[in-house]
Amino acid sequence: DHGLHLPESTRVRLLEFQKRVRIIKIAEGILAGLFGLVLSYLAVFAIDRFIDTSAMLRTLLLVVGSIGIAVLFPLKCHRWVWGTRTMEQVAILLKHKFPALGDQLLGVVELAHSGTDPGSSRRLAQAAIEQVDSLVRDRDLSDAVPNARHRFWAKVVAVPAVLTVVALAIVPAAGFNALARWLMPWRDVDRFTFAQVGDLPDHMVVPHGE
Repeated sequence: DHGLHLPESTRVRLLEFQKRVRIIKIAEGILAGLFGLVLSYLAVFAIDRFIDTSAMLRTLLLVVGSIGIAVLFPLKCHRWVWGTRTMEQVAILLKHKFPALGDQLLGVVELAHSGTDPGSSRRLAQAAIEQVDSLVRDRDLSDAVPNARHRFWAKVVAVPAVLTVVALAIVPAAGFNALARWLMPWRDVDRFTFAQVGDLPDHMVVPHGE
């Protein structure tokens, strides 16, 4: 114990910023992943209206549409959850929006964690920590998330999502048929068409040649 402590108000502000960064970045990853999946499904639905989409093409569309949620989303979680596990890392993120404040925060966090160099004044170091705390205490850090694009992805994914809901609501037979063919491309699920042969009676009496 070197006697230097990070003020509670500064620590709380950094934790709140850390939480906001994680929520926004995870939301970005989920929304981007959903966009790829929904767009992939709509591609199968649209192609099925014209031709019988092959199993290979449906598999390719499913794999491509799943890349975001299966590969890019875990990488994003690693970057913004594991990569923001320490207060030093959180302070570095603040430098994107507030360069001077971020540098000061990084300095006081390192002081509070590792202490001062031999021969340095502990009282001066604690005074510097308190000074930065007074700057952070009333500062709004909610908009300091670097490259926050969650609103953009929410708008982008809304368009294909609405089209999917409309398709399932207006033509549920075609919509759910395309959904089954998209989710299980290896299964032999017949393509739904709007020209279906109805049930025929066992015996029919018709004029000869008709």
